[in-house]
Amino acid sequence: SRFNICMYMVQLFYVVFLIGMTYGIGLNTVETARVAAAGALVISAVLFFYSWTFLFRKRPALSKVKEGDHLLTSGFKQLWRTSKKIFYRYSSLKWFMLALLFSPEAGAGVVLSVVVTFLAVTLQMTGIEVGITSLIMLLITVPGSLFSNWFMRKYNPLNSFRFGLVFLIMVIAATIGFLDRPSRKNWTFFIAIFWGIAYGWIFPSQRTLQVTLTPRGQETEIMGMFTFVTQVIGWLPALIFSIMNERGIDMRWGVSILCWMMAISVALLSGVGKYEDAVKQVKEEGEREQAELAATAAENAERDVEEEVGDEEFVDDVDTKGEE
Repeated sequence: SRFNICMYMVQLFYVVFLIGMTYGIGLNTVETARVAAAGALVISAVLFFYSWTFLFRKRPALSKVKEGDHLLTSGFKQLWRTSKKIFYRYSSLKWFMLALLFSPEAGAGVVLSVVVTFLAVTLQMTGIEVGITSLIMLLITVPGSLFSNWFMRKYNPLNSFRFGLVFLIMVIAATIGFLDRPSRKNWTFFIAIFWGIAYGWIFPSQRTLQVTLTPRGQETEIMGMFTFVTQVIGWLPALIFSIMNERGIDMRWGVSILCWMMAISVALLSGVGKYEDAVKQVKEEGEREQAELAATAAENAERDVEEEVGDEEFVDDVDTKGEE
């Protein structure tokens, strides 16, 4: 929750900066977009450089390239093995990853991009009005994240994520159901409050689930797979929305695609089961796998020692025969 609050507070300050620039200099929509992209590039470059240079600590390798494998292909083979393990041994993690395929994070913010298009076209909101809406939403994500923290402690992260998705579905439905004409666009600022609560609620719960359902010793590759499943079909809602819009279908039906995708995500979460059982299963399977890896490493070490002893005995025999 603290991470989520910090992230959205930085975005909040950046949106305030952009709105001030737009008002102060009198930028149009295209110029505002250019300033926003340039500013994001500079800030990201500075923060990433500092993080990669000073914050990442050195750590030993978690695994070694197996004999007969190549460094360029070893990682892909390991990911394939891990994927099979997830689908055959980690049932709860499998269903959670399937649910993430249709989560609001899919496509790196495609939900907001679709909704912003709806606000600009259907409600005829200006860039400033859309910016103020985003400002309100970002501000309310702070109490939303605090509420998420309370809900997770009381009802567990899985239920928090599930109910957060249901709440966002209701907010989107209310948005497209009530905001149907430009004369109602001022209500957008009020509905943005509920968007902020939903976003502040969902993402801390999702990240907590990602951490608690990750097997020990496989954090790096599992986090990479989380990134993959949240992006791999992220293009689909935007594509469906664009096709429906080009065919002249009411844009509200196009936005409703987001509700259906999140409804699928909620349904798939039922396969995870109870949160406590899911965490227990991941822990037990992870410990069993670590024990298997340790046993394999011990066998390989013992075999290496035996081969080394055999080589030494062979050398001694050759030296003895040479002396004779």
